[in-house]
Amino acid sequence: KLNWSLDKRTGILEITGSGNMADFVSLPAPWSEYNYCITEIKLHNGLTTIGESAFEYLYRIKEIEIPETVTSIGDFAFYYCTKLNNVVISNKVNSIGSSAFRGCKSLESIKLSKLFL
Repeated sequence: KLNWSLDKRTGILEITGSGNMADFVSLPAPWSEYNYCITEIKLHNGLTTIGESAFEYLYRIKEIEIPETVTSIGDFAFYYCTKLNNVVISNKVNSIGSSAFRGCKSLESIKLSKLFL
């Protein structure tokens, strides 16, 4: 019950709706063909998991805020997002998969959301 949209002009990928995101191990994420133009990801409340390999190789994103409804982040979820330097995550996330942030060579910090401090 999730939907995605991409504004190619601004580079903003939005994920809306509710429930678990699919894993993208066998097939690429539907937005992966637009990796070259995605500069920002907006994840809305209602999303409960971030699927495996969901946002791999989005090399232009610089930060991500994980909504408070997310409880797990899949393996390789942000694999090789090389410009990703800031992640804000709620303390409701109880599972972060193997290599979820592998190859994020610009990553400077992963912070708990201010809502939960």
